[in-house]
Amino acid sequence: MRALAIAALLLVVFATAMIYRGAGSDHTLHAAFDAAVQIVPGQEVRIAGRKIGHISSVREVDGDAVVDLSISDRDWPLRHGTVARLHYGSVSGYAGRFVSLSPGPAAAPPLADGSVLSTAATITPVEFDQIFNTFDAPTRANLAGVLDETADTVEGHGQAIAAGLRDGSRGLQEYADFAHDLGGDPSALRTLVRAGARTTSTLRAQDTALRALLSRAAGTFDELALRAAAQKAALQRLPGTLHTAQGTLAHLDRSLVGLQALVTDLAPGARALSAVAPSIRRTAGTLLTVAPRATATLRAGTRAAPRIDRLLRAGTTFLPRSGSVLKTLAPMVGCVRPYAPEIAGTASTWTGFAGTDSEGGYGRVDLTQLPPGVAAGSPLSSQQVTSTFKDRVFYAMPRPPGLDAGHPWLLPECGAGADALDASKDPERRTGR
Repeated sequence: MRALAIAALLLVVFATAMIYRGAGSDHTLHAAFDAAVQIVPGQEVRIAGRKIGHISSVREVDGDAVVDLSISDRDWPLRHGTVARLHYGSVSGYAGRFVSLSPGPAAAPPLADGSVLSTAATITPVEFDQIFNTFDAPTRANLAGVLDETADTVEGHGQAIAAGLRDGSRGLQEYADFAHDLGGDPSALRTLVRAGARTTSTLRAQDTALRALLSRAAGTFDELALRAAAQKAALQRLPGTLHTAQGTLAHLDRSLVGLQALVTDLAPGARALSAVAPSIRRTAGTLLTVAPRATATLRAGTRAAPRIDRLLRAGTTFLPRSGSVLKTLAPMVGCVRPYAPEIAGTASTWTGFAGTDSEGGYGRVDLTQLPPGVAAGSPLSSQQVTSTFKDRVFYAMPRPPGLDAGHPWLLPECGAGADALDASKDPERRTGR
């Protein structure tokens, strides 16, 4: 029995030793990085901030830095799709680095012990000296000047900057989250870096235009600095303005219903307006031509206004009497007006009735235009004249206007109606003339 107990105790000790030996065994994963600055054996390997192993060695292979990672057995196996990333020990720390692993999908096949993560599955951070090496000597000098001017700008504003940093903690956290998300997609990050490189090359090719743009921007900032007081006053009034604008927008929201109805009502008129647009355009062109003349007319009328006023004041005394005279004269003028062509013709040809000899020694009147026997004081009536000389006289008196042209214009109200064409109805017959 004693021997059996000793054998059982030895078996338990052996099993415990095997368990602890298995729990403490490590697995190796090789990760190739573009560079491994300040990476030394003994630094930690983490997943989600939890230590899962350590760096066992670092060596160079074909220009890449191969980092051997020792992974604890309890965190093994890792899956295909695992990504390794070099991290700073802190936001501002240069040393104290570690390797962070992002495990692959759970459904992916496991990695074999001793597997290699190529540079396509690793992320190498940008080093500070690499940032400065991207600038040439003139750019570094300009950067130094910017830093000096920045120091002069922030000097004396420490408390305000501190308050801004305290208030901006949430913004910094959001920026950290953004940086984490950006680093979580290496392919997108490479695309962004390549696009940034192409953009930088393009900007460098446009150096002259960029310098001019920066000069104008500097001038703009100078103007803003000179008007800082006005900007401050405008910002102080901004909350009240926004409050008023909020109320206005609230009223506008209620007005949109009526505005929609108005637009619906105006739509047919707008379509009809497009049809008359050419006529309106021609009218507008005519107005542009007439406008100077109308302006000159108005100016002349303005200058004549005092005299017209005096004339109207002087005429006020006899205007009532002239009204009755004009009223009586109006029908007379109406009857004379249709005879205007005949009057004008007579006025232009009356000199043919008179003449002189070549010496100017005598005068004559040519009455050959009148029919024989028709002269002043003739005892013949109009009917007798038209009967006797019907080949040359065919109208009675008074003679309607337009008769010579064959288109008599009958004016019964003026005594030159249809009866004027009938010699038997000549009013002179009653007098025996």
